[in-house]
Order: sequence, then C-alpha cells, then structure tokens
Amino acid sequence: MSKQALGNVLAGVAFLIVAIVDFTRDSSGIGAAFLVFAAVFLGLGLSGRRRQPRSK
Repeated sequence: MSKQALGNVLAGVAFLIVAIVDFTRDSSGIGAAFLVFAAVFLGLGLSGRRRQPRSK
C-alpha cells in the first residue's frame, strides 16, 4: 500500500468519525458533508491500493 493510499484511508476514517459524532450531537446536517468526504477519501484509498502493481 502506498503512502498516499494509506493517508487517504486514514483521512476517510477520520472524516467518518467526525460525521458520526456530528450526527449524534447536532441536527444541522453538516455531518452529511463529512460523510461524503469520508466516502470520497475511503474510495480513493481503496482504489489506489487495488491499482498498485505487485512488486517482484
């Protein structure tokens, strides 16, 4: 796994945690934006991991 893909996954997890906390504490709807960011970063991290060629 590349450092960029790992960073994207970690950012996605962080955004997911913030979204969950925001949904439980606030009803303004900004948690939905954090949920979208989490999905984007997790998607980028997981697709980057899958596309990396195997080293011989």
